[in-house]
Amino acid sequence: MSSPSPQRHRRRLGPVVAAVVLTAVLATLSAAATAGADQITDKRAEAQQAESQLNGLYAQQDKAVEAYDAAHAKLAKVNDQIRSNHALLVAAKQNLAEARAQLASIVISAYKGDDQDAAMYVLGAQSFTDLVDRVDVLNRTSHDESSILHRVTVAEHQVAHRQTLLRKERVQARKLVRQAAAARRRAAALISSQQAKISNLKAQITQLVGERKARLARERRARAAAAAAAAAAASQPTPTPSPSPSPVEPPTGAPVPPASSVGAQAVQIAMGELGVPYVWGGASPSGFDCSGLTMWVYAQLGIQLDHYTGSQWASGVPVPYDQLAPGDLVFFEPDIGHVGIYIGNGEFIHAPHTGTVVQISSLSDSWYAAEYQGARRVTG
Repeated sequence: MSSPSPQRHRRRLGPVVAAVVLTAVLATLSAAATAGADQITDKRAEAQQAESQLNGLYAQQDKAVEAYDAAHAKLAKVNDQIRSNHALLVAAKQNLAEARAQLASIVISAYKGDDQDAAMYVLGAQSFTDLVDRVDVLNRTSHDESSILHRVTVAEHQVAHRQTLLRKERVQARKLVRQAAAARRRAAALISSQQAKISNLKAQITQLVGERKARLARERRARAAAAAAAAAAASQPTPTPSPSPSPVEPPTGAPVPPASSVGAQAVQIAMGELGVPYVWGGASPSGFDCSGLTMWVYAQLGIQLDHYTGSQWASGVPVPYDQLAPGDLVFFEPDIGHVGIYIGNGEFIHAPHTGTVVQISSLSDSWYAAEYQGARRVTG
């Protein structure tokens, strides 16, 4: 690709090559734009479906929150009941203590007296509860004694019942709260996950829309630049070129070679690298620095340039500002520290600096206008 014959062949068929390049580039960009539009449509449909699912999850969360609130209300009610049961329990224990004291007094009196039957049931009882359960003794007690024993029995039953109820209600209330809290956490986790998914989809859509806009902009610029280059190449006289009516000679005094399809092809190749990150010392589609980009682009056309702005400045033919054509190398900074490829309409493509990507800038921007040093036309 470094031999001169292919390059001469490209120059001789300049208008045809330019037309073919223009058609191929537009077809490629059009296909890319269509594919990008399809991706955006698919992502938007996916995002819409995710939004619908999220609304369903919101409904589930509402139910979970309601259940959680209901469980807490139940717990509050149970706590009130527990406090009430505790008060009743205290009262029942107090009644039991009083009844036992009265019964003990009666029994002691009977035991100290002459009632042998009372003495027998006292001596035969194994426990206080056993004493209460002896029916034959209850049948022989006086009316007052029977009333006291009845109060003791009722009090004991109340104590046991309230204690059992207290335990059951506490267990039930705590279980309800745990279940409701777990359901609410599950609903919140599902919603958080779905929201993250939707946020990611929206970010992808934004990125795809931006990429599509960039592709459309590149297509417009590519169409204009390629058409201009083709028209310029077709308008050049072939056998005996005549000088321009009012040529502007470059500083060296050498004539400026006419623009050709090579420059237009260089522009199209460089356009394909838009968005590639800047990499110091980079000279491949995985990353470029400024002179690495220009070197790589022209290498695709069989033209060798050094990976050094100073060398590239010396290797081309000087071009006055008013004769710039697509493909010309434009240089900046007094020490020729930066280079880009002119694409037409006062714009150029370049790899600016660390943290940026290959992009299009305007020669009229303040910094580039102030730092502009000149241009060179690459002739192979």
